[in-house]
Amino acid sequence: MKLYSIYDAKANTFCAPFECVSNGVAIRQLMDLVDNEKTTVSKYPEDFSLYFVGDFDTDSGALLALDTVPVLVMHAKDAIQ
Repeated sequence: MKLYSIYDAKANTFCAPFECVSNGVAIRQLMDLVDNEKTTVSKYPEDFSLYFVGDFDTDSGALLALDTVPVLVMHAKDAIQ
């Protein structure tokens, strides 16, 4: 399972990671946040970005972190339709 986190540029911090099966599903979840007027991501999309941060092995329970910095998947402002 892939792990993702949303980075908040104003807070200068990553949010708690969440799991998705692919980048496409994670992007869809980000798009849902952008489309939901009640979320902070919707109100300030320029402040948030989606990052891939590692993997979770469901067989062993191991967290597999990246050898490098988190990988940018999409800026929230680019999810605006």
